[in-house]
Amino acid sequence: MKTEQYKAWQQQKGNAQRRGIDFNITYEEFCNFWGNDFNKRGIGVNKLQMCRYKDQGPYEIGNVYKDTQYNNLQTQGKSVLCNGNEYENIYAAARGEGIHFNTWYLRYNRGVKGYEYI
Repeated sequence: MKTEQYKAWQQQKGNAQRRGIDFNITYEEFCNFWGNDFNKRGIGVNKLQMCRYKDQGPYEIGNVYKDTQYNNLQTQGKSVLCNGNEYENIYAAARGEGIHFNTWYLRYNRGVKGYEYI
């Protein structure tokens, strides 16, 4: 039987792969990285995420840290494309499209066409 942690590791690995980002973190490293914070991870205002420094490079120990989704998205400083319109960041895109920034981020993470960083 697969544990919740193992399923989370597989899901994060698959999400990175769909986004074309290398995921070089073993299951053991994943568990050590999250430690007692495992149940604090997820999508939402106060949830933690595995972030990459400057949102660049692979997911690997030494290039990842824990932070909230809000803080992570604030520091990326990347322009985005949303339904053919260019915006300075996902917050501007969400406002311009009349959606919540979490909705934009979920669509991007799921590979929905028209939601991308540029």
